[in-house]
Amino acid sequence: MNGNTIDLIYLDPPFNSDEVYNKPHKKDEDIGSAQDIVFTDIWEWDAAAIQRTQKMIGAVGHPASKLMESLSILIPQSKMLSYISYMAERLAVLKDFLKSTGSIYLHCDPYANYYLRLLMDAIFGQENFRNEITWKRCSSHALVKKGFDNIADTILFYARDAAKMKFNKAFAPADDDLKRFPHIEAETGRRYQHCSLENASNKSSAGQPRRFIDRTIVSKIGWKWTQETLDARLAKNPYLIYWTKNGRPRYKIYADGYPGPVVGTIWTDIPYLASGDKERLGYPTQKPVALLERIIRASSNEGDLVFDPFCGCGTALEAAALLGRRFVGIDISLFAARGVSRERLVKNGIPCAIEGIPKDLRQAEELAKRDKHKFEWWASESMIPGGIISNKKKGADSGIDGRGRLLNKTTTKRNLVIVQVKGGKPTLSQVRDFAQVIKREKAAAGVFITLRESDWSRPMREEANSCGQFRIPGVAEEYPVLQHWAVEEILVGKRFHTPGVADKASPDPVLPMG
Repeated sequence: MNGNTIDLIYLDPPFNSDEVYNKPHKKDEDIGSAQDIVFTDIWEWDAAAIQRTQKMIGAVGHPASKLMESLSILIPQSKMLSYISYMAERLAVLKDFLKSTGSIYLHCDPYANYYLRLLMDAIFGQENFRNEITWKRCSSHALVKKGFDNIADTILFYARDAAKMKFNKAFAPADDDLKRFPHIEAETGRRYQHCSLENASNKSSAGQPRRFIDRTIVSKIGWKWTQETLDARLAKNPYLIYWTKNGRPRYKIYADGYPGPVVGTIWTDIPYLASGDKERLGYPTQKPVALLERIIRASSNEGDLVFDPFCGCGTALEAAALLGRRFVGIDISLFAARGVSRERLVKNGIPCAIEGIPKDLRQAEELAKRDKHKFEWWASESMIPGGIISNKKKGADSGIDGRGRLLNKTTTKRNLVIVQVKGGKPTLSQVRDFAQVIKREKAAAGVFITLRESDWSRPMREEANSCGQFRIPGVAEEYPVLQHWAVEEILVGKRFHTPGVADKASPDPVLPMG
C-alpha cells in the first residue's frame, strides 16, 4: 500500500487487557471447550519489546522517540511499555498512509487510553487532535463492589492535517416529533418548534433593527441573522417567524426538515450488541455497524478509501461497503480473515478479495516455514471449513491439532475425529504415534495432514491400513480409521473418503454424508 492513499483509518486494536479472547461454540464433551482462540491480548516485556523500544529511542527522527524514552523511565520494563511500543510502530506507519485530508479514529478503553493519547499526540501532533469520544458500550453490572463500573470505551479522533481534513456534521436520530415539535402551523399543518432569533453572543448587532413582513423590531442584545439572511429566508417561507405574546420574533424549526440533534462527544444512542442480537457473529470484541457508520459518514465521502488495520470480524469493512466507500482490512488472525470473507462480506453480497490465506501449495509451504502453529491451525480448519476446531495452544498438543464430529444417520450421536498436521517431512514413528493417539482418545477416525501426497510413504500407508476400518450406523460403507490428506489435494477441493461432518457451532452438517 502506497503512502497518502487512505481517506479514513479506524482501528480497534488489542487494549492491553491481559485477556485471551475466544469465539465460543456449542459445548461438546469430546471436542473440549468448543471455542476458537481469536486473539491474545497479553503482553510481556520480552526480547521483541526490548528491541522495539530501543530502536525507537535510538531513532531520533521517529515521532515517538522522546515519548518512548520518557516512558522507559516512567514505566520501565513493563507490560504497558511493551504494548505502547507495539502500537507506536504501527501508528507511525499508519500516519504515512493517510492523505492530508484524512482522519484516524483509535478505539481504546481505560486500560491504556491515557498512554495512547500521549502517543497519538506525539505521532499526529497535538494540534491535530479533534475529539476524545466516549461511547457507552454496555450497562453497569451489579457485581462491581469497589469503584465505579467501566461501561464506556474511548475513541481518539485525530486529523492528518486539521486545516485540510474532511468532516461531515453528524446528527443523532431525532426524538419523538410530538415531544420535540409540539406546535402545528395552521397555514400548512407542519409540526414545528421555535427558537430565539435574538442572540446575545452577536453583540455587534445589538441596537440594530430587523425588518419583517409587517413590522420592524430592534434588539437590545443582538441578532442571530443579518437582514440579508432574514430576507432570504422569509422569501422562501413567509410563515417562518413565530411571534410571542410580548411581540418578540422567534424562528421556526420544522419536524420534516430536522436532521436530528448534532452529535457531541458522548455517544449513548448507539446500543452495544447483546448476546442474542442478530448482528452478532460471536466475535468477542465485535462492535455494532451503527458505530462504524457514524464514524465513516463523518470523516469520508462516497468512493473514499477506508482502512482498518485490525479488522477482526469486519464491521468497519461492511459499514464502509454499505455506505459506498472502498475498503481495505488487515488482520494477523487466519480465523478473522476467513470469518470476514465467509461469515460477513460474502454472505452479505459484498465483493472482496482475500489475500494472505494460502491459495496454492507454494503459499502453504511459505506459511509452514514462517509460522508452524498458524499453518497447523489453517490446515486443520481448511480440511473441512466450519467442521474442525483447531488447537490454538502453542507447545505440547498431545498429538492433536484439531477435533471434529462425524455425523450419524440413525441417531444424534456424533463420533470423534481428530487431526494431526505436519508441515515438514513426516516420519513413520509419527504415524505410529498418531495411531496410538486415536486409540487413546477413543476416536472413530484420525486424519494425518501433510503438504504433499508424496509425503505418505509405503510403510506409512501400510501402518495406516493396519488400523482397520470403521462404520457409521445407518451407512453401509466402511471408512479407514487413519487417513492421510494432503494440502495440495485439499486446495483443489478433493472430496476425501469420509462420512458427513457436523458444524462445530451447531448440529447442522458442514460436509454431507458421503
